[in-house]
Amino acid sequence: MDYFGDSKKGEIVFTNHNHEFFRFFDKHKRFCDEISGLKYHSVSTLEDSERIIVGKDNFILAIRSLDSFITEFICYVYESAKYDLIRNSFDDLQSEFVNDVIYDGFIKKKNNLSMSQDILFTKKYLYYLRKCFEVSYLLSKCLQNSLNISTREIVKNLQFVNYDSFFNNLSSYKEEVALVLANSSFGNLFDTFKKIIGFFYTYRYLVALREQKHILFLFDNIFDYMVDEGNIRALLKFRDNGLGEGDRVRLGKEFLVMRKAFNMCFELINRSLQLKNILPKPNVEVLVDNTLI
Repeated sequence: MDYFGDSKKGEIVFTNHNHEFFRFFDKHKRFCDEISGLKYHSVSTLEDSERIIVGKDNFILAIRSLDSFITEFICYVYESAKYDLIRNSFDDLQSEFVNDVIYDGFIKKKNNLSMSQDILFTKKYLYYLRKCFEVSYLLSKCLQNSLNISTREIVKNLQFVNYDSFFNNLSSYKEEVALVLANSSFGNLFDTFKKIIGFFYTYRYLVALREQKHILFLFDNIFDYMVDEGNIRALLKFRDNGLGEGDRVRLGKEFLVMRKAFNMCFELINRSLQLKNILPKPNVEVLVDNTLI
């Protein structure tokens, strides 16, 4: 509870803004998992409420969720150029998606797609998922001088900030990602990819540029492996227990490379958060030889 002794006429004297910070950080974390199809997304109507999983065939719900996320928090973007950039970026994404006749055709015949069509469907789905993350990252980046946590050189435009929920969400999010990585396998390759990419885009604005380039390079290579037609066919057989022992051994070795890439992405993100003093930062001792002094 804050008290502003210099409050102006028309403003309330006692305020409690903690909930707004909690809402932002909590919604951002849930947003990443929901649009990735890793957690249930709630859809409410006047008559009922329903929990559904967002996937390739109903990805319009992810676009609407992003729209809701932006609409709720863009009021804290005070520079008109940044405000317009976020809105225009979302409008471009939404227009591209709703006018994508190829994607719409895949949705309509989702149960009768050839393997090649299903692979293209998956590529487009992951493309739009990543675009959603890009726009949400843009919003996060532009909120550093208001709701979002930031380094000390960024001047805040708010009289009060509370980042307890940021650190609470970071701790739980980091734990979830670590568990997903520990239990990753060739069979849940796509879910592992979506979890780590959501984690990256949530905190990307705090990741050093060199590390960002490295992580994005790894993501591109993992993506190429995932959407390779031979690997997708192997994944389907793997899930149906239709692979021979030789193929299982080969894919197991290949997945170890993917797993190392996932772990490296996670480590690079955490290292950047350490450098920003968001995660515990080690004291670097400089050892000086005093024997000759």
